[in-house]
Amino acid sequence: MSTVALYYRNTLANLFETYGSLFNAFLMGILLTAICQSSSLVIGVIILLSGNQIILPEYASAAVMGLNIGTSSTLLIASLGLSKGGKLGAVFQLVYNSLCAVILFSAFPAYIHIVEQISPTSSRFVANSHTLFNIVASLLLVFGWKYIERIVKWIVY
Repeated sequence: MSTVALYYRNTLANLFETYGSLFNAFLMGILLTAICQSSSLVIGVIILLSGNQIILPEYASAAVMGLNIGTSSTLLIASLGLSKGGKLGAVFQLVYNSLCAVILFSAFPAYIHIVEQISPTSSRFVANSHTLFNIVASLLLVFGWKYIERIVKWIVY
């Protein structure tokens, strides 16, 4: 994987840094994860690119937020033939991950500052960014699941 990623490093770096937009890197995280159907693959490539200073850690963090939403695509596809009750889980995951990303994107400078403080290397920066995203997501789930459930039921029903 590292050989292929390094071979395509210029293309991958351009994908994440086009027009210098963090939002574009976020969208690329969503798109690549939805296409590959593997957040592990995408985060591995992002860690590799960031560790080799091919993409900036800020872009990598934005892409990590996006890949958490992109993972919802698998469940959404699987739920297409299911009843409305069966679609609840897929829509819940999409709404939940999207809300987490919106919350962290709204506080992106603070989020990046925290990750910088706990990250000795750029590879650890990406891993710590992903961990912090999941900690915030867990807190949102613990304290906000009833609200998320209401939104999901409104969407599905």
